[in-house]
Amino acid sequence: MIRKIMGALTCVLVLTSAAGVLAQDEEKPVGVWQKSVDLRLNLLQSSFSDEWNGGGTGSVVWTGNLDGRWENQFNERHNWRNTLKLAYGQTHNQQRADDGSLYWQRPDKTEDLIDFESMFRWTPESGWDPYVAAGLQSMFEDKNDIYGRSINFNPLTLRAAGGISKKFVNQEKRTLLARLGAVALFNNRSFFPEPTPSDETQSETSNEFGAELRIEYKVGALDERVDWESNLILTQPFYYSGKSVFEDNDPTAVGLP
Repeated sequence: MIRKIMGALTCVLVLTSAAGVLAQDEEKPVGVWQKSVDLRLNLLQSSFSDEWNGGGTGSVVWTGNLDGRWENQFNERHNWRNTLKLAYGQTHNQQRADDGSLYWQRPDKTEDLIDFESMFRWTPESGWDPYVAAGLQSMFEDKNDIYGRSINFNPLTLRAAGGISKKFVNQEKRTLLARLGAVALFNNRSFFPEPTPSDETQSETSNEFGAELRIEYKVGALDERVDWESNLILTQPFYYSGKSVFEDNDPTAVGLP
């Protein structure tokens, strides 16, 4: 039996733009924005010829990412950093009909992220830097409705944090930053209360407060051809406005399993 896979294609496109490499704080140009933007597009396409008897179907998977960083050391005592992460991806699959013909199903969303943070640090000589930060997290579209309806930029989480930070490693190609402080979150989620064809939406909100530890590590490897960045976030909640739903009521009465 001869089996062939025709039209298999994998494409990875990476565009990097950097102005002012982030180096040690004392070597940064004062008052100059250090900018870095990475754009990535991953595309995987596969199709099967008529000689393939395994019943295979084609697919197209694509993902786009943007990672941006803008940082300014205004002077020896003040630093402002902004980070933006965007991601969106879909999977398109073929399906075989009862008569044996192939057709393309509606695409399924595989990745969706909007994450922005702005952090201001006071940088005294001690190395222990007080900071305040604000940010938001959301998705480009919420497609959890069983009738196929979607809501843009939903759900939405706004956060505000403050505390103390320290750069334990601060080299040109390697940085390790730890932050410990308090964080407050405001959550908003919209949904469709009625079945289709109604398009009216309702919103529910909640508030949270707690302690947060963040550890950020970034390193360049393979002669700066590879950048590796990881973030560890640990949170201890102290207050949640929706707590009474679980403690004072029967969760099944409000639609919770």
